[in-house]
Amino acid sequence: MKTYWLKIIGILTCLYGLFQTCNSWMSFTYFTVLSNILVLIVLTYFLWKNIKKETISKKWYLIRFFATVHISLTFSAFLLLLAPTYPGGIIKAYMDFHMGSLCLHFIAPLCMIFDFLLNDKDFKLEKKHIFYALFPVLLYLFYLLILAFFGVRWNGMMAPYNFINYGAPTGWFGFDLSLMSFETLGIGVSYMIIVICLLILLVGFLFYQIHEKIVVKK
Repeated sequence: MKTYWLKIIGILTCLYGLFQTCNSWMSFTYFTVLSNILVLIVLTYFLWKNIKKETISKKWYLIRFFATVHISLTFSAFLLLLAPTYPGGIIKAYMDFHMGSLCLHFIAPLCMIFDFLLNDKDFKLEKKHIFYALFPVLLYLFYLLILAFFGVRWNGMMAPYNFINYGAPTGWFGFDLSLMSFETLGIGVSYMIIVICLLILLVGFLFYQIHEKIVVKK
C-alpha cells in the first residue's frame, strides 16, 4: 500500500505552512520549520521514487525514520508545552499564520507518522538507530547556542522556545512552576533537555516496536 495521498497531503501542508510562517532567515532557527523541511524533502523523495517504482536506499529509510521521530517531537512539544501557554490559547496557537501553524504542527506530522507506519516494511530498523535519532536534536541545540552567543534573540529570549530559554529566571538548573509563562515553563533548561532526549528515545523505541511487530510482518 503506497498511500500516495498521505505523501501528497503532507507535501502540500508542509509547503503551505512554510509559505505562511517563513518570512526571514530567523524562521530557519525554529525546530518546527527545520523538521518540516526535512519531512518535505523525505516525502517528496519517497513519492518520486514510488511513482518511478525505483528502489530506495537504506540510507533514505534511516533518514525517514529520523524525520518521523523528530516531527513527532514537533507535534508533541507544541501540543503539550507550547500551545497551552500560547497568548490567546490553544485554538489560536493552531489557527495562527492563516492555519499555517495547524499545517506544520498537526496535519503534516500526522501524515508523516502514518505514512511511515504504513509503508516502511522493506526496511530493517536496528535498536542502535533509536540512539542515532538523538544526534539531529542535539545538533539543533548546539546551533541555537552558537546563534545566542553571537547575539541572536527570539522576542527577547535566548532561545526560540520557552522550555529551552536558559535566559529565563530558572536558567539551566532552577525550578519554579509559579514563573510559568510564554517565556518559561519554570523548569531549568538542563532538565528539559534531558526530558527531550528521553522523549526522543521513547518515541524512537515505540516506532521501532511498531515497525518490527506490525509493519515488517505485513
